[in-house]
Amino acid sequence: MYSDRDDALVPSGRWVKVPDSHFFGKKFEFIIKNSARDILLIITADAKYHDWLKLVRDCQLAFEEHPDLGVWSPSVDYSNWTIESYSLGAIKQTTLHRVFQTDSIVWSLSRR
Repeated sequence: MYSDRDDALVPSGRWVKVPDSHFFGKKFEFIIKNSARDILLIITADAKYHDWLKLVRDCQLAFEEHPDLGVWSPSVDYSNWTIESYSLGAIKQTTLHRVFQTDSIVWSLSRR
C-alpha cells in the first residue's frame, strides 16, 4: 500500500494506492480490514536496507519458531528506539527481546 502526493510513483506488482490524505491510521485500518495474511509487515518510511528479502524471511521465521509472538521488529540503525533502552529482557535461547516499544519504522504483527 502506498500514497504519493505527486502521482510520480507507479509501482509494479500488487501495490494498492490510497489517497495521500490517508495517513498512517487510515492506511492501517484499510490493511487490517482487507488483508487475509497471517503476518503483516509494515515499513513506514523510505528506509534503506541491503537485503529486504532476508528481512522478510527473518520476520516469517520468527513467527514460525515462536507461535506466541505478537509483534516483531528488527534492530534498526539510526533510531532512538534501541533495544538497550526499551528491552524488558532477552528471551532465553533466542535473539529476541521482550520490548515495550519498537521504533515503528519496520515492524510486523501476527493475526493471532
